[in-house]
Amino acid sequence: MTRTRLLALPIAAVALSAGLTACGGGAELPSTKAGEGYDPATGPAISGTGYEMHAPKGWTDVTSSVKASQKQVDQAYASPQAVDNFKPNLNIIIGKDVGSGTPSDKDFDEGEEQLTSQLKKVGATNVKVQPRVALDGETAVHVTASASASGVEYVTDQYIAIHDGDAYTLTYSFPSSAQEKESQDVKGPSLASFEFTD
Repeated sequence: MTRTRLLALPIAAVALSAGLTACGGGAELPSTKAGEGYDPATGPAISGTGYEMHAPKGWTDVTSSVKASQKQVDQAYASPQAVDNFKPNLNIIIGKDVGSGTPSDKDFDEGEEQLTSQLKKVGATNVKVQPRVALDGETAVHVTASASASGVEYVTDQYIAIHDGDAYTLTYSFPSSAQEKESQDVKGPSLASFEFTD
């Protein structure tokens, strides 16, 4: 049985929203861009709430089926091909009005700590905070983790950015057997295509 099971993700926006107005100046934008080194994807166009991007080539829209169990998902796409009973997938969640002002480095540090803790509480393992990247001009937190659902093991790659007071969480999920380079070659072009529209 193939699955597009996704890690419970509303915590991402909540964790990152903590204290966004608490600390003065904003964080310095990372020099590395999300999807750097890749040409923008030419897969299915995604027109979401406040953003546009392209899904990896060949992936299909599964938003309706995912929303049936996770209403907070704005858009969801998945590969039609399952690998080890898991379909690689992408979902985007928008946390509205999570704060005002520009997040500082301290805000991001605290958000990363809270997100790491919350992911572990919902059963994720091997949770790692990766270097932050620039997502269309905004600082994005990057966290990876391993998870399991109904005996199917997979890894998640989350990017979380605040834009105009809203939190945008992009989560790519791959079977745990996928090689890092293979996963990067799939998500890199997709990330490179991301643009805020508001």
